[in-house]
Amino acid sequence: MKSLIVLMAPALLAATTHTVRVNADGTFSPSVVVISSGDTVEWTLNGTGDSIIPVNWDGVASGFCSAVKAYSPSDPNEFTGPMPQAASGIYALGPADFGLVVEPAATLCASGLAPRATVGSQMLCRGGAISATMDLTWQEPSISGAFVRLRWKDVQVAPGTADSSFNFTALDREMNNAVKNGKFFSVGIKAGDDGTPTWLFTNGVTPLSFQDSGSDGSAGGCGARMTLGSPTEIAYQNHYFDLLRKVATHIKSRADWYRALAYIKPSGANLFSEENRLPKRCDPGCVCNTQLFAQHGYTPAGLYAFYQAQTDLMVAEFPGKTMVYAL
Repeated sequence: MKSLIVLMAPALLAATTHTVRVNADGTFSPSVVVISSGDTVEWTLNGTGDSIIPVNWDGVASGFCSAVKAYSPSDPNEFTGPMPQAASGIYALGPADFGLVVEPAATLCASGLAPRATVGSQMLCRGGAISATMDLTWQEPSISGAFVRLRWKDVQVAPGTADSSFNFTALDREMNNAVKNGKFFSVGIKAGDDGTPTWLFTNGVTPLSFQDSGSDGSAGGCGARMTLGSPTEIAYQNHYFDLLRKVATHIKSRADWYRALAYIKPSGANLFSEENRLPKRCDPGCVCNTQLFAQHGYTPAGLYAFYQAQTDLMVAEFPGKTMVYAL
């Protein structure tokens, strides 16, 4: 990270536009800019991986990167940018649970499971950290970034909004990889299947026992069993919205993280993935999921209200960011 010194001067002259170029080595030309109130500063970047991040200078050059300021949209001197708007490109799909690792080609992986793929003398095996996109993927020049898929239970480990209720280890790792490699990231937090925290059901949320295969046709069985809450239940909404507010605050705590966020995905009403769908099958001899929902107060209007409230919250908590649905 290189530094640009910006000096504020009294507004004595007519407003001026200053152009600052980011060079290939990360330095700025010019390295010192004197601006007055009303002036405009235009940034010319060397590549898509470049960004402008405000830092608190601590007097030690090596400390610049560790002194990144928080993103503050209300700060009139907020320099974070350029903010991505609907950033296009190819986004790698991050793992929903354990990441992949590269192992020497063999019949089975070290875990005893079959490899996901084998190419030449190497194979891909399940065994990486939770939600970890491979370093090789982050370094791939042809992709724009990755979709970071998180599980609610992994991020919010206990009810409430205290710092001790949250574990941001996986999110921090992925955001740091995005920044380090000049990439973007999108993020979604799954509430369905194995993503639902068990503490919900001792903190005001009604446990509902569903069973669904996710198939629209005959799947030869009733599907997987799962205990979920209804997104139309107020207690459920309050807990999920606590999660989103805390995640937003955490991402905004570093301007480089917030700048790299391309998309935030509304979620919270899920079956197996971050896609917005719920258990719906009602086959003979199986759990009638729609009836179970209806018996506990679910209505389509209630679901629309949940999405509207979530959308309003995201507009407020993630200023300047694009929302995208997974359907």
